[in-house]
Amino acid sequence: ILLGRTEKQIQAGLEAFEKKIQEHNAAHTHKIDVAYGYALADRVDAQQIKAVLRQADQRMYDQKASRAQY
Repeated sequence: ILLGRTEKQIQAGLEAFEKKIQEHNAAHTHKIDVAYGYALADRVDAQQIKAVLRQADQRMYDQKASRAQY
């Protein structure tokens, strides 16, 4: 959970993270593979956090599925 971040900032961070993973995988025999998801919320309360986590979880599964197609 990252507070005070825009979607653009999160996407930029994830792109940098993916680049680091690709660099590692190109240089090592032990490969790293990760799945992640994120969701944005304007507030964090008990009800909202459940919805945000569900959305992030769904995005993680969507990302995994899109990778499997390649």
